[in-house]
Amino acid sequence: MSNTTIQLKHSVEEGSIPVSLANGELAINSFDGKIFYQTPTGEMRTFERFNGPGGLDTEIQFNDSGVLNGQSALTYNKSTGTLTVNGLNVSSAITSSFNHANGAFDQANSAITLAQNAYDQANVGGGGEAFYANSEYWIGSGVQSVFSTVSEAVIIANNSVVTLDGLIQVPGLHYVTSANSISFYSTPTLNTVIEIRTLQNMSTGVQFAGVSQSDSIAYAIALGS
Repeated sequence: MSNTTIQLKHSVEEGSIPVSLANGELAINSFDGKIFYQTPTGEMRTFERFNGPGGLDTEIQFNDSGVLNGQSALTYNKSTGTLTVNGLNVSSAITSSFNHANGAFDQANSAITLAQNAYDQANVGGGGEAFYANSEYWIGSGVQSVFSTVSEAVIIANNSVVTLDGLIQVPGLHYVTSANSISFYSTPTLNTVIEIRTLQNMSTGVQFAGVSQSDSIAYAIALGS
C-alpha cells in the first residue's frame, strides 16, 4: 500500500504571503515557519512558530521590533522580589522615598508640637512672642538647583534653615538667597529631600529679622535635623 502525500498550498521563499485562501484552506511558508488562513472578512492571518523567550535568565521580556527579547538592564529576581531597571533598584528607591516622606512628616509634627508649646508658654507668661517654623520641601530631580518658596516673599538667610536629607546647609558656602529663592552651588542629587524652614511670629506670621544663624541652627537641631 503506497503512502498518500497531502500537500498544502505552500511556498519556500522568504517573506512570501498567499494572496487569497478559501474558507478553511491553509497555506504554509516552510522557509518562514508560518501557516496562513483567511478570515471571512478577507483578512490574512498567521500561526507562527515560537522561538522561546529572548535574553538570559531573570531578564524581563519586551517587544523588540516584533520579537521577544531581554536585556541585562531590565531584570526581575523572584527570590528577592527585586526589580532592577538600568542599575536602579526600584524597591530601594521606593523605600528611600517612603522613608524621606515619613521623616518629613515626623519633622512637621515636631514643629507643630514645638509651636503649640511656645504659644502656650507665651500665654501663660502673660506676654512675649511665640514662634513657629514654616516648612516647605521638595524631592530633588537631580537637575534643579534653584528652589522658590510659596509662602515667603523674602527669605532672610539668618532666619532660615536649609537642609538636604536633614543635613544643615550653610548660606554663602552651600547656597545663596535671592528674594524668595535659594540657589545651591551644587545641584542636589536625585531623590534628595530639600527643605527650607523659616522662623515666624505666631501672631503676625512675619519672620524674625533678629535671629542669628547659630540660633536658627540650634532650633533646627532641636527639631531633629
